[in-house]
Amino acid sequence: MFQQKDTKTFTGSGINHDQEAFTGYFRVQPLPGKSSFTTHYRAVRNLDDQPVHEEIGLLTLEPNGDWVFHLHMEELPCTTTHRLKSSTDNRWIFEFTGTEALAGFSSELVFEFSNDNQFRYTHRWAMNEALSDKSWCDLSA
Repeated sequence: MFQQKDTKTFTGSGINHDQEAFTGYFRVQPLPGKSSFTTHYRAVRNLDDQPVHEEIGLLTLEPNGDWVFHLHMEELPCTTTHRLKSSTDNRWIFEFTGTEALAGFSSELVFEFSNDNQFRYTHRWAMNEALSDKSWCDLSA
């Protein structure tokens, strides 16, 4: 997935769940060691330059070797833990199924890499129904 040793910032264009165009900013920063990164993603609506989404994450390996993405999204009442569902060299999918305060909510975060400097970030989510792509952003370093 992310392999760099230095902080990298990606910028790009996307569409949100309200079909509004936005500019996305995604920063990934490696933490000391070999297996953890922090992320910060923001979406700013193009129409009026208003922020419409923000999330902060910790992408890390669990002791058993599985990748997890702990994510704080401003819209949700708590942090979610998205576990790696599947991965290839170019595509990583993390999934979350809500319980308790988030009962009925499910989510997938999809990273599709063109190369080390370009990827599409897609958020699939649903409330008590089947998942569907709600927003995406094509990002470049």
